Amino acid sequence: MPCLNLSTNVGLTGVETPSILSEETKIVAKLINKPKAYVMIVLKGSVPISFGGAEEPSCICKSGAQCYNLDLETKSKMLRRSKTSTSSWDEDRVWSAAAL
Repeated sequence: MPCLNLSTNVGLTGVETPSILSEETKIVAKLINKPKAYVMIVLKGSVPISFGGAEEPSCICKSGAQCYNLDLETKSKMLRRSKTSTSSWDEDRVWSAAAL
């Protein structure tokens, strides 16, 4: 099952997490041309993250081993799209990683 892991050092209390999960699910499903039921999104908040030596609000978007059957181009598109949809973070403070 394709999985997108989103981790941030921002707390999620008061954040509309169902809408984030729903939007990310739609994005990934569309990119991989699969039904939403085939997609898993993991959202973790309050994760200790230092980005460039600073602890300002940051996010890491990562496609895990669960995406083993996706080609690198599709993974990259998935992560770039997620990066642009994470409006809570400065785009320069969002890091994307695609596992092969």
